[in-house]
Amino acid sequence: MMKIKEIIENLEKTKEFKDYKKQNEYSFLSHIFHIDDEPNKDDFQVGYYNKDDTITTFIINQDQVKIIPQAEIFKKPDMEVKKLNVDDVKITIQQADKIARDILKEKYKKETASKRILILQNIELNLVYNITFITQKSSIINIKIDAKTGEIKHESLTPLSSLISK
Repeated sequence: MMKIKEIIENLEKTKEFKDYKKQNEYSFLSHIFHIDDEPNKDDFQVGYYNKDDTITTFIINQDQVKIIPQAEIFKKPDMEVKKLNVDDVKITIQQADKIARDILKEKYKKETASKRILILQNIELNLVYNITFITQKSSIINIKIDAKTGEIKHESLTPLSSLISK
């Protein structure tokens, strides 16, 4: 699996990114997104926040970069989108994944994860790996891990049915 800095460095070398930055000088890296399933296992989605309150996403895999045009962002109106500085990330994706899977084994023994979604983002809890497991029992286990220290900032188990009823 690629390293965070490597993902960004590879993206920034591409013509697609250079053309985008010419048009969006003040945009900044806001998140890195990865779904760990068969069709997406080699893809990383890298999001850049634009000053018009939109996000531009680059889908990166080993041999290509695709750009998804600007889209509205999903956030609460009072929430500030913060810059993700990859130099501040000290915990690798693999280390964060191991921490999350250890919690899964230790605290959620009866749950079997069928999919893992990972987002590296800078939110109110600071710079975190926001890892979500979707389980075979239709639950969501969410674990937020500090990307600098590896400290668990949050963890929860939520039945999908409770989200649907809201």
